[in-house]
Amino acid sequence: MVKKHKNVKIVILSIVIMLLLPSTLTPHAKENINDTSTNSHWTAMYYLCGDNKMSASQQQHLNLIKSVGSTSEVSIAILVDYDGADDTHLYYLNGNDLEEQQWEIESDMSNPDTLQDFINKVISDLSSEQYFLQISSNQGSGWQGVCLDERGDGTMITMPELSDVFSDVTQQGSSKLDIVAVETCLGGNLAFAYELSSYVETYVGYADCGLIGAWPFQQSIAALVDNPSISPADLSSAIVDNFTPQNIPQYQMMTAIGAYDLSKIDDVISDLDSLGNYFLNHQDTIHEEILTAIDQARIYGEFWSIDYFIDLVQFLNALDIQDSEGTSIINHLIGSIENFVISKNHLPEDDSVGFNFYFPRRTSDYNHALRYNSGILPSSYEQTSFALDTSWDEFLRNLLGIADNTPPEIPSITGPVDGKAGETYTFQIVSTDNEDNQLYYYVDWGDETNSGWIGPYDSDETCEAPYSWNDKGTYSIIVKAKDEMGAESTWSDPLQMNMPKRTKMFDSYVNFLFGLIKDIEYNSQDHFRFLPVKMISFSFGDEQAASIEMLDRTDGGYPCCGYIRPNEYRGIITSNFIFGLWIIK
Repeated sequence: MVKKHKNVKIVILSIVIMLLLPSTLTPHAKENINDTSTNSHWTAMYYLCGDNKMSASQQQHLNLIKSVGSTSEVSIAILVDYDGADDTHLYYLNGNDLEEQQWEIESDMSNPDTLQDFINKVISDLSSEQYFLQISSNQGSGWQGVCLDERGDGTMITMPELSDVFSDVTQQGSSKLDIVAVETCLGGNLAFAYELSSYVETYVGYADCGLIGAWPFQQSIAALVDNPSISPADLSSAIVDNFTPQNIPQYQMMTAIGAYDLSKIDDVISDLDSLGNYFLNHQDTIHEEILTAIDQARIYGEFWSIDYFIDLVQFLNALDIQDSEGTSIINHLIGSIENFVISKNHLPEDDSVGFNFYFPRRTSDYNHALRYNSGILPSSYEQTSFALDTSWDEFLRNLLGIADNTPPEIPSITGPVDGKAGETYTFQIVSTDNEDNQLYYYVDWGDETNSGWIGPYDSDETCEAPYSWNDKGTYSIIVKAKDEMGAESTWSDPLQMNMPKRTKMFDSYVNFLFGLIKDIEYNSQDHFRFLPVKMISFSFGDEQAASIEMLDRTDGGYPCCGYIRPNEYRGIITSNFIFGLWIIK
């Protein structure tokens, strides 16, 4: 009995030791290794979106960050996603060593939840006095979105989604992030910066663009490590100062960058609101002056054959306004911009203000989808905080002649409702526009494809849209209309297109064979063939109608001309008799 109690004690002690020891996990389920009991001065967070054409570049960026490394005063977290499957990694730097943390093995970096979860986890794990976030991706498009993931749902993080993310991670702005920097073309956009202003102290972005490898990752981390007590403004300036602007004529691009004090953006926004109201009240008399000034301003993003991102200060300086009210508003706005921009870096011949400003001059440019082949934005300009909080959007819509424009009526779509896969069918679409504008139509074919915007067509003119489906099934076709001013209708009622699959009694082709045979022959794989003397062949299954046939050929007729595989035959076969099933999958 004493011996038994001793064994029980040993077992209990072993269990206790096992519970106290840390568990061993796979790399993607590794426990946090950083000691978060003490605060660092700074935590730098890098959100590297590489599930796109920047996959190799994000690896280079990671290596540059790693080469500088973390210290006791500077913590570094990196979430990187490459262009393969199951290759998303969360790392915390320990000196120059990457130590992997628990994270999903494949994340959609274009999903706002991914960005939100990353920031929240790092803030929870790595307690710090100040936080710096850098987002790196391609397909920059100003206020239209950020972070492309080619394995995602096809949309980037929109401005309303971005605002929700930062509201959550900063507790509705009560604990602002100190710096957010966005390394993507046209990221230095005023509406983009304003979207973050309630949640972020300082913002850094490209006014135009930068070539791959141009962003000073290594230098900015080195500035932070060398001086952990550096202020957000000085760290932002270090990023800007270490950027090398370039003139690339073949791309129609002069690269530029800026850093902005978001605590001072409200003055800029207030002045722009005043300017928008002024323009609305004087548009009849200064319409031409406004258009002339737009033409004289520096254009950003010309490489993409667009001209609706401009230099705001150059536009203001080009305005030929004579009355004191307008002049006062313009001068005050220029002064507010000077206070707002912490630092900027551009070529001497460029004289960039440091950020771009959305100012479409044609109706087709209003809500033009720069990065979406469908031509449809997942979130419109009207949904940005800047458009909602100022009169500027109202002014733009008046300038472009779309202020009183109404959307087209909901289009109707007619056509066949039954068909066969692989055949082309034509559908008729028509809508009416109250202002008699020309119309474009966008068809969702119900199979995860669409037509894009097709047109233009006159109001009440019938559009004929052909389409074919590859697979059988039932598809709900819906369509919406857009007029030449950009106003969209709601979706039509669905038209159901049916291409039913025939109900199968069998998934295989079955041939019942019974009768007399002769001359059975096997090949090297034990496949056999034979000559029938007098035999019944009854076949059915798949989509073929059942048939019965009497075979009495002895000169090479069916089924002797082909070999039957052993795994296709169920039954009896001798040298002169067959009784069984030939089942072909």
